[in-house]
Amino acid sequence: MTAVMDGALPPWRQRLRGALKREGRQVSARWLQLATVTADGTPRVRTLVFRGWSGAAQLELYTDGRSSKTAELTHQSQVELCWLLSKAKQQYRLRGTAAQGAPAADQSQWRSLSPSGRALWGWPHPGQPFQSVAPFPQELPEDAPIPEHFIVVQISIQQVFVKVPLHLLYAWQYVLQHDFLMLQSFLHAFFVSPSFIFIFSPSVYHVGAFAGLFQVASRLFSMI
Repeated sequence: MTAVMDGALPPWRQRLRGALKREGRQVSARWLQLATVTADGTPRVRTLVFRGWSGAAQLELYTDGRSSKTAELTHQSQVELCWLLSKAKQQYRLRGTAAQGAPAADQSQWRSLSPSGRALWGWPHPGQPFQSVAPFPQELPEDAPIPEHFIVVQISIQQVFVKVPLHLLYAWQYVLQHDFLMLQSFLHAFFVSPSFIFIFSPSVYHVGAFAGLFQVASRLFSMI
């Protein structure tokens, strides 16, 4: 994992950290939903466990390389995560690009799992018919050989939408190619929640674009 100074954290990471603190020691606070697309274009969604940060805007998940999920990520690396934090009453939608790879050479990711957590990678091939005689270990020790199908998924976050109480929607977008893309992103969030919206882009900031945006938004609302 990569240590990042507080000052280097993007604003949504600071808000997320505060929300996670409010969740306390709830196990469910680490659960998030990953949406993927199959080769035939149909959607899939699964619950995974948040494993940590490998960069200021890059999070890590672990998965079984034998599952269909890995093929889906190879087919389409663009994904979206949904992270609901019930005590904080906040929902985070994280869009980004997924990259699959082997664990670190120091085995820190494998060792970070509990013995029962490591055991999941010792179970039979996921998605296959159940066989009662198949091995289902309850635990795997820290020094157990790392299975080849233990895969680390790093997701580089490019867009963040945060839903908070009172139906406010915060939005951050990292990569903006031109003013129209900025306008399109802002209007989408603006119509969902006209009360408050904040867009953050470290690479592009055009005052003129925002001025024109409010003119367009005003005209659109006058026609409603």
